[in-house]
Amino acid sequence: YRQAVLKKLYNWDIPFGIDIKCAGVVAIHTLCSSITDGDHQAPPQVKHGVPFLVISNITSGRVDYNSMRFVPEAYYDALDKKRVPRTGDVLYSVTGSFGIPAIVESDEPFCVQRHIAMLRPNKVASKYLFYMFSKNQKLRVFINIIIVR
Repeated sequence: YRQAVLKKLYNWDIPFGIDIKCAGVVAIHTLCSSITDGDHQAPPQVKHGVPFLVISNITSGRVDYNSMRFVPEAYYDALDKKRVPRTGDVLYSVTGSFGIPAIVESDEPFCVQRHIAMLRPNKVASKYLFYMFSKNQKLRVFINIIIVR
């Protein structure tokens, strides 16, 4: 199911500008070098290690790096590099409190659960995608409709 959701997000067209009725439209995957989510395997948890962030760590457009969950370094090191968030990625909650974007602003290592989409923009600024996902209510509702289906 989650792969279907990401595929819809990957193939979805977003407008340039703020108004949905604008003239220029581009597929979101053409703006990003990668669109994925966290690892789909349940991660092993340890008392100390690499922070493992969940949806509750994405609030008010910011990433809260104060995680109470951790995974072993070996687990983190084995993750596919496109599933490891890096500075400039846009995180987007896709279940539960869905529709919350946040920009990764830290070089500190961490990983995310599968309920968080990671968009790695390479044709537009991260702040552009963040703004589109957070400020444009028509767009946000449309994204949430796609994700719910």
